[in-house]
Amino acid sequence: MNKLFQSKFMFTILLVLSTMGILLVNIRNCFKNIGLNKGSLIHTAMGKGIMFFLIFIIASSIAILIFLYKQKNDKNIIVKGFISIAMILGMCILFVNPPFQVPDEVAHFFKAYEVSLGRPVSMGSEHGNGYYVPKSFMKLYSDSKVEELIKGKDRLNVSDIKDSWNVNLDSDDKFFASYDNVATYMPLQYIPQSIGILIGRIFNLGPLVLFYLARLMNFLTYIILAAVAIKLIPVGKEILFLIALMPQNISEVASCAPDALINSLCMVFIALCLYYYKRDKKLSKKEMALLLIIVMCVSSFKVVYFPLALLTFLLKDKFESKKFAYSYLCATLFLSILINLIWIPYSSAEIGTNFANNMGKSGIDVGAQVKQAITNPIKYMYILFSTIESNFSFYINSTIGIIGWLNMPMPQYIIITFMFLMFISTIIENDIEIKVNQKIRYIFIVVFLMIILLIFSSLYAIWTPVGADIIEGVQGRYFIPIIALLLLSFKTDRLKINVNKFNLYMIGFVLFSCIIIITSIVGKYYVIA
Repeated sequence: MNKLFQSKFMFTILLVLSTMGILLVNIRNCFKNIGLNKGSLIHTAMGKGIMFFLIFIIASSIAILIFLYKQKNDKNIIVKGFISIAMILGMCILFVNPPFQVPDEVAHFFKAYEVSLGRPVSMGSEHGNGYYVPKSFMKLYSDSKVEELIKGKDRLNVSDIKDSWNVNLDSDDKFFASYDNVATYMPLQYIPQSIGILIGRIFNLGPLVLFYLARLMNFLTYIILAAVAIKLIPVGKEILFLIALMPQNISEVASCAPDALINSLCMVFIALCLYYYKRDKKLSKKEMALLLIIVMCVSSFKVVYFPLALLTFLLKDKFESKKFAYSYLCATLFLSILINLIWIPYSSAEIGTNFANNMGKSGIDVGAQVKQAITNPIKYMYILFSTIESNFSFYINSTIGIIGWLNMPMPQYIIITFMFLMFISTIIENDIEIKVNQKIRYIFIVVFLMIILLIFSSLYAIWTPVGADIIEGVQGRYFIPIIALLLLSFKTDRLKINVNKFNLYMIGFVLFSCIIIITSIVGKYYVIA
C-alpha cells in the first residue's frame, strides 16, 4: 500500500485514465438516456444547456483540483476541499435536482412555509394534520411532474421549467395541506428553510423561487456547520469529509429536508466533544451551555439521537469536580428527554397510530408493539437481528449512495470506493492531535449501538404492523448522523502513507462522485423539448 501511494507517476496516470474513462461512459449514457445525439446536442435549447452545464462542472472540478494541489501541504486542505466542492458542485446538485425529488420534500417544504408564517405548531382537521398553503404550490407540484418522475414515466423539458417559473405565488388563494409525517416536528429544524421562504415572500416571488431559496438557505447552513466540524475535530477529518459529501447525504442536505441541520449538528457535537477532550483547559460556562443547546436541539429534532448526550462523559475531567460533571451529564440527558415529553403531546395528541394510518399504513398499534417488545424481548431481538441480516446490503447502499426516492442507486464502484476510503481513513497515520484511546472507543461504540437500537425500535412501534417479522421503514439515511462514531471508534495509525497525496486522491474521487450524481440526475429526469 505504501509503495502504491509513493509511485506518484504511475498511480496518478492510472487514476486519471480510469476516471476519464468512467466519466466519459457515464456522460455518454446520460446523453443516451435524455435522447441526445450528435445533431440534437447543439441544435436544441436543452441540448445546449446540458452541454454547457457539463462543461462547467468538469471545468470547475479541474479548477478545484488545481487550487487544492497548490495547497496540498496546507493543514486545512480538507476543510478547503469540502467548502470548494460543496459551494460549486453541491450547488449544482441543489439546482439540477427537480423539486420534491428527495423523500418527503413536499411535506418539508409545506412545513417550512408554515414556520415562515410564525406558526410553531400545525393544526389538525378531518383531513389530517397540516396547515393552509398557497394553491400555487400544487401547481408547482404538478408542473414538476413529481409522481411521474418518481415512477420513471416522464421527464422534464424546457416548457415544464418555464411553466413552473411563470407561476405566481398568490398567497391569499390557499388550501389545507396535510403532512402528518412532519406535522409534529420541532419548528427549529425548519428555521433555515423558512428564512429562505420568508425572503421570497417579502419580494412576492413565485413558488419555484421560494422552493429553491428554501433549499439554498438549508444547504448554506449545512456547509457552514459541517465546515466548522471538520475544522475543529482533532482526529478523523478525512472521515467527516467523506461522510459530509456522500451521495446520499449531499442529496438530502441540498434539499428542504431538516436532515441538513440534524446531520451537521451531530458532526459539530462530536467534533466539539473531541476538541474539548484534547484541550488542556476546563470548560467555560458558555461552552457547557453550547454543548447542552446542541444536544437538546438534536434530541428535539429526532428523539432517537438523545444518547449523544453521553459523549459529554468524555469531558468529566474538564469540569470543576467529578460531582458537577455527573450532575451535568444527568441534567443533559434529562433535559434531552424532557423536551420531547413536553413537545410531542403539545404538538399532537394523535402521534403514533393515527400518524401511520393517515400515511396509508394499516395494522399499526403502538401500544401493542411496545407491550410485545417489553414482555417478549427475546422475540423482539430475533426480529431486530433478522431485519438487519435481511436488509444489511440495502442499509449500506442507502446510507452511502441511493439518492432520490430510493430510486436512483449510484454505481456500485462509487459505493465500494467510499467504503474503501473510509476504511483507509480509519487506519492512516497523520498529524492527529489526539489518539483515540479505549475510553473514547467504548463510549462511541455504546452510544452508536444505543442509537441504532432506538432507530429500529421507534420504527417497530410506529411504522411496523403488529405481527410482522421484519421491522419496516428503516433507511440508511437515518444512520448518517452517527457513522462518525463507528468509524472513529476504530481509528488507529497503523498505515504509514503520504497523507497529503491521499487527501488529494480522496478529494479528487469525491469531486468525481459529485459529477456522477449530477449526470445521473440529468439522465433520469430531463429530456429534449
